[in-house]
Amino acid sequence: MVIIDSPPHAETEAKIAVRSADLVVVPLQPSPMDLWATKATLDLAAGEKTAALLVLNRVPQRANLTEAMIAKLGDLDAKVAKSRLGNRVALAAALVEGLGVTEYQPGGSAATEIKALAAEVLKAAG
Repeated sequence: MVIIDSPPHAETEAKIAVRSADLVVVPLQPSPMDLWATKATLDLAAGEKTAALLVLNRVPQRANLTEAMIAKLGDLDAKVAKSRLGNRVALAAALVEGLGVTEYQPGGSAATEIKALAAEVLKAAG
């Protein structure tokens, strides 16, 4: 498995990566601005006939906005991962140490979320 992290505004590079991909994983925060920005990436994936999977990232534990944004994601006609990544301090702390969150805090909530997402992405890319 190869993961390419490409900014959506690097159109040429992103197009090459999307064309080569089996699955485009599109992280977005549950916010209106991320929702609007995601449309360009989904259009790029559709244009290259590549499947896309939206992944909610930095999701606050208790926010009515999250459910409202999930409802709006339905308007994008894209698959949304069941797994979500919470707004976890452990993710940033692991990066400071040069570790993945499953190494940094194997039994923590962030590690559990990452493992669930990894399994879902592998299944979707299958």
